[in-house]
Amino acid sequence: AGVTVVGTNAVEADALSTALFVMGLQEGGAWLSRHPGCHALFIPDAQPARLRLSPGMRRLFQPAPGWADRVTD
Repeated sequence: AGVTVVGTNAVEADALSTALFVMGLQEGGAWLSRHPGCHALFIPDAQPARLRLSPGMRRLFQPAPGWADRVTD
């Protein structure tokens, strides 16, 4: 499990990735919406592996072949 954040600066992205990881997908996704310019990729601790993208991350992230069907918003 993990969270990757693209933000306006490295300090903000690092802090947000840690906070979102602790909050989890539901609460973290709502909290992320209050941080303009920040986008996240969530990797929940579940099998089969899936990727959850915030709306802005969808524009920035291209999954590897074979993973496209495992990516959701």
